[in-house]
Amino acid sequence: IRSDRTLVLSPSPTNLDRTLVPTCCPTLVRFCEPPLAPPVAPYRWENWIPPEVGPAPCRSPAVAPPPSATTPAPASVPATIDAHFMSRPNSDPARSRAFDRNQHRIAQANKYDLEVIARSQELRDLPVTSCDSLIRLCRTANHRTIMDAKQEESWEKRERAWRRWQRFTELFGLHNPYLDSLPDQERRLLAKCFVVQYRDSHHDKSGKATKKRTRPMVVSTLRDAIGHVAATFRASDRPSPFHLEDGPINANSLRTEIKELLKAFTTTDLPPNRQKAITAEFLRDVLQLTATMGIVSEHAADLIAGAFFFAMRACEFCLTPKEGKTKRLTLGNITFRDRRRRKLTHTDPNLLDRAYYVTICFVDQKNGKKMDRRTQRRSRNSLCPIRAWARVCQRTRATVLNVSDSTPVCTIGDSRGASTMVTSTRVLKLLRFVCKAGRADGKFYGFEPHELGTKSICSGAAMALSIMNHSPYRIQILGRWSSDAFLVYIRPQVLEWTNIMAEDMARAGHLTDLNNTTEKPQRNCQDDDAPGLGIFPRLYLGC
Repeated sequence: IRSDRTLVLSPSPTNLDRTLVPTCCPTLVRFCEPPLAPPVAPYRWENWIPPEVGPAPCRSPAVAPPPSATTPAPASVPATIDAHFMSRPNSDPARSRAFDRNQHRIAQANKYDLEVIARSQELRDLPVTSCDSLIRLCRTANHRTIMDAKQEESWEKRERAWRRWQRFTELFGLHNPYLDSLPDQERRLLAKCFVVQYRDSHHDKSGKATKKRTRPMVVSTLRDAIGHVAATFRASDRPSPFHLEDGPINANSLRTEIKELLKAFTTTDLPPNRQKAITAEFLRDVLQLTATMGIVSEHAADLIAGAFFFAMRACEFCLTPKEGKTKRLTLGNITFRDRRRRKLTHTDPNLLDRAYYVTICFVDQKNGKKMDRRTQRRSRNSLCPIRAWARVCQRTRATVLNVSDSTPVCTIGDSRGASTMVTSTRVLKLLRFVCKAGRADGKFYGFEPHELGTKSICSGAAMALSIMNHSPYRIQILGRWSSDAFLVYIRPQVLEWTNIMAEDMARAGHLTDLNNTTEKPQRNCQDDDAPGLGIFPRLYLGC
């Protein structure tokens, strides 16, 4: 136990310097001292005190020290802790670094909980068994929170914003980033200045502002950074300088000066450069051109066509540089049925002719929904979801060695027996190549090659359904959007979006305002027995 109240792992409890132990922690002193007699259940603090895991994760990967003769090995951790707590993915360097950074975060959270227990008047003198159970539960909760609540990339964004806030406060000689000693007015002033600097400056890995941006940061990214810093304040039981006190961390609870500042930035921001939606005609050209380009390109074209009918994201059907929460589709997630709803196997030689329904199960998604299924039926067109996914499944099962239901659909084997995966980079290059080739032949798709991206697939699905007058609710259900965020994919600038709107608007007839109080009542000339009664105003809304 250091003088700054941090807990470290010592080779032996007897090596601790008693003079460094704070006097407010008598229970920790008692636990660390060698007992006079063997206790019934000796308390092993080395199982709970996190070791030093290296510098901050933003500078280098956190690596734990190698076990020594006096340091307990990971196998000495009690069996009640899940075995995967200590598993480190050594095969993938990127995942290994992410795992180390998460372990560093877990160690910091465990250290904070131990300090809370040490300062507590009621918890620090608990019996050994009770304290053991309490720390065990805290450690499990911290692991679940760090590893399962968010992706490592989300934690890194939050820490990156906080590092920049720390460097910002140090510019003005404030070494306490929580601003505990400043009044509310000064805290609000620094928050406003931080927003301006964050938008206009580049930052290094340590969070220090280095130079001015040539193009300011967009407001949406700036809002996320404000939310990350505010979340760190709230996690430390401190009020956020950007939000109203005791209010939720969202756009509605921002202080007035922050709202007006973000509104001013929105006014001067450039319009968003969104990826254009692909069309069915473009997809037919993709399938036609890739028929002679090799088996990998042909497989990628079928994946694109199949993903179009389910409004898929790239991470759902191909290999992406960063693996997120969304699970990639496997062969076991695709089910075919005939007209009588009977299941068909992927190895059925007549699968292309017999299959009438295709159902895809999305195991885990970004919105949190699991085992979400969507079904499409055979279309009477050359562009058909049944044919696309049937070719994908049969090609993968025919070319990949040791194939199983857990094999990703983007896996394809070559003539030498080696397996490869269709990546999002290959999908992007293929889309742009077909667009360039089509324009060279005089075709007009309505977009340029550089305007295409992997999001053009789900954007094209939403746009195609919108043009055919499908309700927004059906579009939202097919694309598995949990909100109306899909509306950004609908481009009303295209000519086809107008459909027959002008004709329908021209057919609108006479409208009578029922709230018109200046209109005089008219006598009903056919009914003289009812004087004073007027004719009800005519309401005509069209044919």
